[in-house]
Amino acid sequence: MQMKKYIRPVLAFVLLLATITTCPQKAAADVVSDGEGIIIYLDAGHDASHGGSYKKGLHEEVLNLKIAKYCKEKLEEYEGVTVYMSREDSKCPHPGTISVDDNIGRVEDAVAKNATLYVALHNNSCPSSSAKGATVYYPNTSYNKRVSDTGKEAAAEILNQLVKLGLRDRGLSIRNSEDGTKYPDNSKADYYNIIKTAKINNLPAIIVEHAFMTNSSDVNSFLDSDEKLKKLGEADAKGIVAYYGLKKKKTTRPNLKKVVQVEQDTVKITWSALEGADYYIVMRRELLTPAKGKKDAVYSEWEKVKKTKKDYFNDHDFSSGTTYYYTVKAHMAETDSFSKKHPAGFSVTTK
Repeated sequence: MQMKKYIRPVLAFVLLLATITTCPQKAAADVVSDGEGIIIYLDAGHDASHGGSYKKGLHEEVLNLKIAKYCKEKLEEYEGVTVYMSREDSKCPHPGTISVDDNIGRVEDAVAKNATLYVALHNNSCPSSSAKGATVYYPNTSYNKRVSDTGKEAAAEILNQLVKLGLRDRGLSIRNSEDGTKYPDNSKADYYNIIKTAKINNLPAIIVEHAFMTNSSDVNSFLDSDEKLKKLGEADAKGIVAYYGLKKKKTTRPNLKKVVQVEQDTVKITWSALEGADYYIVMRRELLTPAKGKKDAVYSEWEKVKKTKKDYFNDHDFSSGTTYYYTVKAHMAETDSFSKKHPAGFSVTTK
């Protein structure tokens, strides 16, 4: 997100005030320790219609969406958490709108879903290529201090996790209106449209600026691969987890993360380690007849291809041009039994 984003005319704020009568009201969330009722709304900033920064061959709206998806995936490993996203793809969630109205619509969607916390995910840019690091914007103390307190504390936890990755700590920030815009109680309004609209609806909203797309070091260290973007998304999630004191779900089976042919002779399978498991069995079956019409696909019998204590396996013994379906069973040492027989798996067609 560029440093000068969301500059709004006074008329736009009049439209914002009009939403007060139509948006459902909710109480700002207290911190809870058991994860009950936590609803996190992740807003991947910008979209294909309202593009963000474009630097060094990278599109901000693309980076933001990937970070949001990784954050969502991590959060859903915890108990009592519901995660919504403003968008799941590149399309604008409110087609035909200008950026201001699109952002208002995103906040209204979060309010309608009774969100506990609104987290807008962005990346920064600056005319100076020396600017680098992460910052998180939170609501000022005007009008609804409780929202400000919640936002500040959640923002601090997220920033702490981002700094642990090696990002420069640019600190927590508030930004007040620069054109004299006021809240309904005549106090100084926040500058950013998202934070402002959310505060009027008693929803804590923060804006995470992960790194600078205009800084080569930030790009090379944090933004130029999916693996690096995943670390950012997971850091955001860890901050949210720390603030709300969330607990991990108790799983009864390993979950496959990826099945992919990484080389001509290698299919790699990875999964999440399961607490209490002393080893894993990798299972595979072959697609014999694809599904057609009302007829289901026909597979071969399951075969055991590997016993391992690791959380990944590289399969080399397969035929090219063949579709295989992989799954993993975990053996539980304490009960001397296996987890659910066939947890959800993935298929891959070999080259």
